[in-house]
Amino acid sequence: MTDEELKTIYEKQKKVIKIDSESPFARALEQFKYCRHCGEEKSIESVCNCPQSKEIRRKEKEKEKKRQEEEKKQKQEQTLLKKQTLLKKLKIPERFKTACLEDFTSLKHGHINTWGTNLSQYINNLQDNICKGKGIVLFGKSQTGKTHLSFAIAQEIIKKNFSIERMRFCAFFDEYLQAENKSYFFGLYLSCKVLLIDDLTISKLKAWEALKLYDLIDYRSEELKTTIITTTQTQEQMRYSLSEKIFNRIKENSIFVEVKQKKEA
Repeated sequence: MTDEELKTIYEKQKKVIKIDSESPFARALEQFKYCRHCGEEKSIESVCNCPQSKEIRRKEKEKEKKRQEEEKKQKQEQTLLKKQTLLKKLKIPERFKTACLEDFTSLKHGHINTWGTNLSQYINNLQDNICKGKGIVLFGKSQTGKTHLSFAIAQEIIKKNFSIERMRFCAFFDEYLQAENKSYFFGLYLSCKVLLIDDLTISKLKAWEALKLYDLIDYRSEELKTTIITTTQTQEQMRYSLSEKIFNRIKENSIFVEVKQKKEA
């Protein structure tokens, strides 16, 4: 139906209901009361059921559905790309790239032991723990699966889209000294939401190393940033080698989990 035909219908109706043609109500009536396709009066919901209107609504729904699907697809692709970027940035060794929590019997089968129960509780509340900056220290003897377990936790963290950096503690201070931009290098570990410190095992820190490590731990604690640590040292050994001050800053916002059980073969 042409605009002229619609105008004729409107003029007839205007005479019946006697409204001012220049009023906002009249303009609204002209736009919504009658279907532009068939000229019939619409329902109270301003929906006409003529074939033309139905077809237009069908096409609009299809268009909206396609738009939502495209938007969903783009978000999925962006999420996947972000996860791949985080994984690449984490530099996971080849042997640990498929690490997952199901590799560990106490978590897989629900065995009740100290480290399995504590760790399960931490993982079950992972999102909340990270938002609160709650960290975890995995300690125990060599070959018990601490590094494997830490990367399995890291995989879960990446799934939740948190930024994460890995620090190889044995090389950290040498890399710091060799860095051209020391502020930038140190800032990477300060600013990331989650920091994985791999093998924090040392006999005794030098004075400047202790100061730098304290600055790192203290800042992250104050800013509620999560730190995950693996070490072969007991809590008492950590207290001695790191200093009471550093150890207490780690302990006040972390849970300690002694890893005794090897991963399932």
